[in-house]
Amino acid sequence: MTNPVLPIDITAIVTAAQQNTKAHLHRQIADLQQRIDGFEQKYGLPFADFGEQFATISNVSILEKEADDRAWQTAIDALTACQRSLLSMND
Repeated sequence: MTNPVLPIDITAIVTAAQQNTKAHLHRQIADLQQRIDGFEQKYGLPFADFGEQFATISNVSILEKEADDRAWQTAIDALTACQRSLLSMND
């Protein structure tokens, strides 16, 4: 018994993969923006000002501030990368 060869619609497969990737990027962007917003709310300022006021922030330990600084910068970098990827898919 032989298996029949079914036609494959490559365009449909590629389109579905692109849509899934875009949906994933949108979810990632929303998650990263939520993390960034959380840091901005916690410290009451944007990341650009956080570095300038780092030494004067006294309601959080130095270890927590350093960890937040790294996590915040990582979230910003990842957000930028996801946004660039999404934009490149729309070209």
